[in-house]
Amino acid sequence: MRRLSHWRGMIPTRETDWYGLGYFYDRVKVGRFFEIAGVDDRSQGFEAFYNVGLLPSSHFTFDVQWVDPALPGDQAVVVGGRFALRF
Repeated sequence: MRRLSHWRGMIPTRETDWYGLGYFYDRVKVGRFFEIAGVDDRSQGFEAFYNVGLLPSSHFTFDVQWVDPALPGDQAVVVGGRFALRF
């Protein structure tokens, strides 16, 4: 199951900004090998982002994600950014 919603920017004068929220939940059928290896049958995560429109051809995106992986180990929080140019 995957859901993503996005909306226009939070500042009324910035028409090229937009932000969004996303959530995923995956469940798989785990075979005997995966049970022995300790792999869980589910994975889930959440994402929030804000996209800042710099020019009509470029934008910068701030992003934070929380992931609960299927592999054994700790949950993770990932913070990042991305700059994009369109030609």
